[in-house]
Amino acid sequence: KTLGASHGDTLAAVSALAGLYQEQGKLADAEELLQQQLVLLQADKGPEHPQTRQAVQELASLMTVQGKLASAEGLLKRTLLSQQELLGPDHSDTVATARSLTGLYLSEGKLLEAKPLLVRTLEHDERLHGTDHEQTVSTMLSLARVHQAAGDVAEAERLCRHAVAAECVRSAPGAPLAMSAKHALADALLAKGKPTEAEPLVLSAFHLREASLGVDHGDT
Repeated sequence: KTLGASHGDTLAAVSALAGLYQEQGKLADAEELLQQQLVLLQADKGPEHPQTRQAVQELASLMTVQGKLASAEGLLKRTLLSQQELLGPDHSDTVATARSLTGLYLSEGKLLEAKPLLVRTLEHDERLHGTDHEQTVSTMLSLARVHQAAGDVAEAERLCRHAVAAECVRSAPGAPLAMSAKHALADALLAKGKPTEAEPLVLSAFHLREASLGVDHGDT
């Protein structure tokens, strides 16, 4: 009461208590606490404030854990629309919320909904970081998977080839993102009926994983 509901120390205490509830399996209690915190933050600091966005992320994550995907989706969509209006589409908080919503869409298999968000996020990453940055490559691979699932294998291959080329310059051969890029390109090539081109990529990724993780590891 002395500090106020939106004071930093109060928010930290609420987050800690919500985390404790989650560890104890009291997910409904944790959700109620985070819901109350979000309402207070929206009223006191506004939807565009970083603390409000953090509260949205925590609540959406908890909803997702509970299988309340529709509720999490609605929360993130409302937050994204508000941030786009108040902060602009290229603000870091807006982009962060777009990434969270995209991840949720992908987990739900809603590729049509995820695609425009990924396209805009990739454009943002390329403007901010350049075409070969780790964040850009990661977004590029997500978009490539969506294109491939939608049947646009040629575009998936184009994006994956760029990702592989960027990672060859930027990362060590066994870096996780580099191996993901090779796997994605191999999948695209196989989907296009190019097994001869896909084979060396698959073998390269296999040998790198075998060397770093061991032959009996699940990812190998």
